[in-house]
Formats: sequence, structure tokens, C-alpha cells
Amino acid sequence: MFQYPCLIVNFKNYASTIGEAGLELAKLIEKKSKQHGVPVVLAVNPIGLERIARSVKLPVISQHVDAISVGAHTGSILPESISFSSGVGSLINHSEKHVPKQDIHLYINACKRSFLDSLVCVETLQDALDVQACNPSAICYEPSELIGGDVSVTHGKEDLVRQIGEQISLPLFIGAGIKTREDVLKSLSLGAEGVLVASGVCCATDPAAALDELLLGFKEFN
Repeated sequence: MFQYPCLIVNFKNYASTIGEAGLELAKLIEKKSKQHGVPVVLAVNPIGLERIARSVKLPVISQHVDAISVGAHTGSILPESISFSSGVGSLINHSEKHVPKQDIHLYINACKRSFLDSLVCVETLQDALDVQACNPSAICYEPSELIGGDVSVTHGKEDLVRQIGEQISLPLFIGAGIKTREDVLKSLSLGAEGVLVASGVCCATDPAAALDELLLGFKEFN
């Protein structure tokens, strides 16, 4: 799924990312990805995943999946359903959708069973080390207190980002407050393989300009 380095855009459930607006945003992101030659992955609500995945050529992952198998699990998100809908992976344990720490391996294994990649979000170095032992596809360090704010994780948590980058052998993404090419460059220089953004693109007054700014950071690093 992931080509490194890459940008992941989490659509969350903003007004700008659902229905027709979400589809148009996905197409804009695809256009900018091609223009800059930088891989981009979309993380979308599982309800709208199939429509977006079949409308663009970018990899699309679910924002969540449940650690269940086929059977009587009303209302749960079955990993196989994500795969059948042309999804290629899922976020796990996002700060807005925590799962029990002791069960994270079950979510990762559910993704593997369905041939889905897993990107597990963590908030501490110890959590990153614990998750690494479960062998997900990648890890994302994203401190919840900086999400959606004006302070980038690369400045507010620089030392911790460096420590995680040094001690984690799996591909590492970082997120929270990332909005500028300098944030991207700093992230990559600290050992990340990519960044996860949401409001910086999805809630931007000019999403095209916001994407240009972030993707130029990847190009300048290369």
C-alpha cells in the first residue's frame, strides 16, 4: 500500500469530506499527487470508502476496522468488507477511536487475515515499542493534544519524535499540527517515512494551496 515517503490525508467526518464534497476533494488530492509526483493515501469513513476508492487511483484506507471475523456482529466493520470495497488498509487506534491496548494485536491480525495493511496510531514511545512487537504495516505517532492545533508535532514533541524514529524499525508516520513544507521536511529528517494530516487540508480555505505546500516539502527532501 505505502510508497515511501508519502502523505496520508485523514478525511475524518468534516462537511468538506462527505458526499459529493468528499469525492471532489479526493479527485483534487489525486490531481496534486500526480502533479508533484508524491504518493498520497486517503483515510476515509468506511461508509463512503468504496465510492472514493473506485473513483480515484490513490490507495484508500478505512479510518477504523473491528477485530471480528465473518459472523453475527451487527454494526461492526468487518475487515473483509473493507477489502471487498477496494480498500487496502485501515487506521487502528486513532486518538478519536481508541481500542483497548491489550487487543491491538487482534485488530492487526484481523487486517492481515483480510490482506489489509494496518497503520497503528500511538501517543508514547512505549506504546510504539509495544505495537511494533505486534508487527503492523506501519506506526503513526500522533499526540492527541496537538491534533488540529497550531503547534506542529515536529516542534512541540521534537525530542520524542527523534527517539521514536531511532528506536522503531517499522515505517513511521507522524501527525498533529502539520501544515507547512518545513513541518514535512522536519518530519522526514527526524526519521519519519511520511506524515498524517487532516484539518490542514480538509478544513483549509484553499485545499489546493495547502496540498501544494505540503507536497513541496516531500519534493524538497528528495
